[in-house]
Amino acid sequence: MIVKNFISALTEREGYFISRIRVTPKNRSVYEITGKLNCILSLHYISHPPYRWGVTANVVDKLREQSKPWAVVLFFDSHEKGYLLTSTDVIYYTEKVWPLANDGDYKPAAPGSYLARNKPFYSLDEFLKQLFAFLGQTINIETIIEDTIEEAIKLRDQGRFESEKHLHLKKYISEHPECIGLKRPLSAILEYSYPTGDRVDVAFEGTNNDWIVVEVELYGLSQTLIGLFQAVKYKALQQAILVSKNLEGTVEGVLVANNIPSQVKYIAKLLGIKIFEIEL
Repeated sequence: MIVKNFISALTEREGYFISRIRVTPKNRSVYEITGKLNCILSLHYISHPPYRWGVTANVVDKLREQSKPWAVVLFFDSHEKGYLLTSTDVIYYTEKVWPLANDGDYKPAAPGSYLARNKPFYSLDEFLKQLFAFLGQTINIETIIEDTIEEAIKLRDQGRFESEKHLHLKKYISEHPECIGLKRPLSAILEYSYPTGDRVDVAFEGTNNDWIVVEVELYGLSQTLIGLFQAVKYKALQQAILVSKNLEGTVEGVLVANNIPSQVKYIAKLLGIKIFEIEL
């Protein structure tokens, strides 16, 4: 029931799809996650103490052959409590820590040294946070950024023209700041200009010199990553304006798009930029 409840809770969330896959003829613990995530998970559970799981050695061997990122999840008590072990963790534990029993299973247990590298999660949100962090680390950030630089140069040379969809989304955000979590009294400014000649899509000015600068894109890995770095730039420019005027205040950077790839979400977290997906 624990694994079944986990699958049900995850698929109830928009954009998550899960299906069982067979990596060995008898194994039934491995699942492929698609949608907002793209990885393979081997799910194991124990419903009461003592917490001792069985992770089959030949399943680990098959997981190590996968081209997709993979991890092992050890649930205890419920589908919202457990340990997320990345592939790096599992390889370390199986090679240096976990005993291999005669039945062909590794026998991790908790609490104790068998899971010393990991902290448990206590909610589905916490699990997803750990998983997104792991998947972000598997991304070849350097390649993505290099590809995006090439795309940005092409767009600069060609000239960028605003589509009706982009204009509509930009105006909607300016008229409905609540869609990006803003509730306090605000003054919205479209195409707010800076001394560099740059213009942010939407700027919100609050009380006490509190600013929110919003970059708007639609979709696509390169487009949204360009937008993310634009948001970083606008945030820095607005901070520079406040400092130049000797004003105390805060500045938040925001990226809004119809769809934001997981890679961009990961980098946004590193850069301190808030993200929102809005489909009109």
